[in-house]
Amino acid sequence: MSIFLFYILCEIKDNEYHMTGYFSKPKESTNNLSCILVLPFHQRKGYGKFLITFSYELSLIEGSS
Repeated sequence: MSIFLFYILCEIKDNEYHMTGYFSKPKESTNNLSCILVLPFHQRKGYGKFLITFSYELSLIEGSS
């Protein structure tokens, strides 16, 4: 059984958090990205590129890439 870590991206609007997308990665793996999703009504805002870049930078900090 694999354990996955999920990182959720939210927008703050009118003092409320709204999920815009997420990515997941296996906890015990050298892979820095397993799944990525940006909700359809938040696409074309650059969130996908941001999540990919964030996952890569996170793996560099963790030393797994």
